[in-house]
Amino acid sequence: IDYNHTQLGTECASGSLAEGLALHAEGYLKWFKDIQEKYPNIIFETCASGGMFMDSHIASISSVFSVSDQEYYYNYPPMVANLPFAVLPEQMGIWCMPMREREYPNTTDEQVIMNVVNCLFGVMHFASKIDALQESHRKLLQEGFAYYRSLAEIKDKAIPIMPNGFASLFDDVVFAGLKYGNKLYVTVSNMTDKQQKVKLDLSRYNVCSAKLAYPKNGGNAYSLTNGFFECSMAPISARAFEFEIKI
Repeated sequence: IDYNHTQLGTECASGSLAEGLALHAEGYLKWFKDIQEKYPNIIFETCASGGMFMDSHIASISSVFSVSDQEYYYNYPPMVANLPFAVLPEQMGIWCMPMREREYPNTTDEQVIMNVVNCLFGVMHFASKIDALQESHRKLLQEGFAYYRSLAEIKDKAIPIMPNGFASLFDDVVFAGLKYGNKLYVTVSNMTDKQQKVKLDLSRYNVCSAKLAYPKNGGNAYSLTNGFFECSMAPISARAFEFEIKI
């Protein structure tokens, strides 16, 4: 349901523009619920129009959101980090587009990896020409898809966390996370065009070990000391880590 109209409201059968807008919203929600009751076996996806229409009312009845029309993988990490605090992780539909026509044949490993990492904590909307990718890229996708599927059973139970607070479009590094049981799942995205060593304080979570989860052969040097995590990151790159929590 791609309903992106922005209305100011109406004074028709109402006392003010604001009341008219509220009545309009109530009518739309009732119509949406009636359709769902009529077709209980259909999954209805709504378009969030960049997040402008992700309010609690729509979130309460939508199965999944297309959270953005964003096609460029580089712009996704800050959104992905903040989205779980607007809608549930299992409602977050995120585009994975590792090969776009304008970039072929210059697709890189890091581009493929960041596309997958962006989707790990949400619902992957895959759109790409797999047959046009190199074999090494297809293997990275295969590994990423397997890891993504392995997280499916925890996403509807996990608690979103902000390892480093709300993310900004201008952050050099973006962290996103989920907590489930005795584990933290954290993605790290280097948004700069320079190699850098990133640092993250996870001591409040009482973590005791770290593991590079995707890609397993990412080649990153990382360490965890007294809850303080450090990792070397290539320019414009992303990785997914798992941390054990000491109970």
